[in-house]
Amino acid sequence: MRLPKILGFCCLVLNLTGQSPNFLENQANRFIPNDPSILLEREEELFREKIFVNFCSLEDLVSSGVFDLYQINNLLQYRERGGKIYSLVELAQIKGFSPSFLKEISPLLDFSTQPPRPKLYAPWLKKYNQHEIYWRWSRDLQERRGYKEQKYLGDPWESSLRYRYQNGRHLRAGLQLQKDPGEAWTGEGRFLSHDHSSFFIEGQANAIIRKVILGDFKYDFGQGLCLSSGGMAMVNAQEANLKLYPKGPRAYAGADENQFFRGLAINSAYKSWQLKAFYSVKNQDARIDSLEEQAIVLNPNRTGLHRTEAESALINQERRHAWALDISFENQLWQMGVLAFQEKRRANVPNTTFQTNDFKWSGHWNYLKKGFNFYGEIVANQKLELNSIALISGIQTSLSSKSSIAFSYYLMGHQAQSNWQANPNLLKGVPGEKGFKLQFNQRWQGNQMSVLGLQESRYSLPSYLNEGPGRQLELFGQHLISYGEGQFQIRAFHQNSSFYQNQPDLKELSKQKKQRTLIRLSNSGAISAKLKLKLNLSFSQSSGSNGIRKGLLMGMALVFRSQKWDLKGGIAYSNINHWDSRIYLYEYDLPYSFSIPAFGGKALRHHLLISCKVFPWMKLSIKHEAWLYFDRINISSAWQQIEGNRQNRLKMAFLIKL
Repeated sequence: MRLPKILGFCCLVLNLTGQSPNFLENQANRFIPNDPSILLEREEELFREKIFVNFCSLEDLVSSGVFDLYQINNLLQYRERGGKIYSLVELAQIKGFSPSFLKEISPLLDFSTQPPRPKLYAPWLKKYNQHEIYWRWSRDLQERRGYKEQKYLGDPWESSLRYRYQNGRHLRAGLQLQKDPGEAWTGEGRFLSHDHSSFFIEGQANAIIRKVILGDFKYDFGQGLCLSSGGMAMVNAQEANLKLYPKGPRAYAGADENQFFRGLAINSAYKSWQLKAFYSVKNQDARIDSLEEQAIVLNPNRTGLHRTEAESALINQERRHAWALDISFENQLWQMGVLAFQEKRRANVPNTTFQTNDFKWSGHWNYLKKGFNFYGEIVANQKLELNSIALISGIQTSLSSKSSIAFSYYLMGHQAQSNWQANPNLLKGVPGEKGFKLQFNQRWQGNQMSVLGLQESRYSLPSYLNEGPGRQLELFGQHLISYGEGQFQIRAFHQNSSFYQNQPDLKELSKQKKQRTLIRLSNSGAISAKLKLKLNLSFSQSSGSNGIRKGLLMGMALVFRSQKWDLKGGIAYSNINHWDSRIYLYEYDLPYSFSIPAFGGKALRHHLLISCKVFPWMKLSIKHEAWLYFDRINISSAWQQIEGNRQNRLKMAFLIKL
């Protein structure tokens, strides 16, 4: 995960799609995020917490991802001159807030003239108490090798049980239980037969103590360079504004077993000052190897899988202690903050103790004035050594109400971080990396939008993929046309890289050049009031020492909706002769689930999702998905191998809201 990949995602996605309240479904098929649940979490937070038009800060407006710089600047100026805004009609008088735009985001807005005050309601008042239970099951219908040879300890069923409770606006709680395929239902440390559990209680005490979280949480600071535990989006040449999420702590109870903290987090504010802090103690799976008498290597198990005896032996072998203190200041123009963050990793092994201590200082800034945004973050170790410094800085400016341009620069010192794979909470870049990115956004007449991007990265040291030193150049373009109930989109991406492979000291013998190109066409429209159709056509090509590899993907999806039934299905055919030319395609999935399969080889895939409102408070969903390969006799490899060229998967889910 190189540093360019951590740049912003949500703002661009929202800007391109016309800000429909159904964010997730409309956006996920346009960009391929590394952690798509970010979108769903953000959508839920927006609908739950609302955007308080009269009290939202610069940070709130930017991190919401709903508004662009032109709109934010005009809103703040209007509020500063004219005071409170009382309705959509008044908001429509501000430049950049068209009636069609406001109609689509109106469910997210709150025009209260007084800031919300914390209040708890009696549990028997149904109007103010909400309960949600979600249970998802899935399994492969073909048996994998690990089950046949009894290598896996459990059965092939996957179970995910989720509970959410909300009292009014200021108190909520959550619990998530997860059992992965191949894991056993019984054993030490399992809660209600599930291997993984995550929980939180979140509340607000008063106007000063804005948020207190007990349990599990994620934390995002500044531009996400030093501390971002949320799984950053990996999209090429996207929006330069880096604010992906609400800053500070956010409650978490999900299926990811590693990238979160566990303890106590507080978010407080007084006038223009904010103070955020947390303390976390969390055990993590890890492998500890004693290579020599004094040399110990500890590698975290980030998969969260405990299917075999070897994987189960890694459970909770490492303990992580972490704390952070974040102080920031904000006015109408500036937002500045500084963070102190420390994390200790410790594991006891025979005759010795393994321990590491990572300490980082980080400062960030964000300046916004008349559509001009200057932002950045700088990170260093405890001793403030020059070779430990990491920096990202950029500008973004609105050229007009319909166009903007952005430029960012980043660099990583040779000792800027230890190993992001070993510690996912620290810096996400590669030591010795530097580069820049330039992007241009243009809205046209007739609901059209264009994006052009250029990005170059240079590496002076080998990366975690054993590549480097080297250089990588990426070009990205997209044009989106909206018409009535339909949209047409064309995307193009090209990557050119040149790296020294495996033997950086023998540059004349190990240099390799690679190119990758992807072109995607998609069109969606309404056949009738209840039926929608979407078509996808993608071409890919990669070249390198192994010659030229090409790929073709054709897909079609249908959506039928009625008051009681939802039917979503699709079929796709691929003819891709090498994995380097693989193509990803978003498809519909169960609630709170995502499916972005990678197509490689000559194959046919279909999916069918049926959802029914059994009762007004209960929804049942069933999905079937299948692969049929024409160029192989086995699917996957090792213990995951399936004999034959077919793979079927069944998924079911209950969603209850009371």
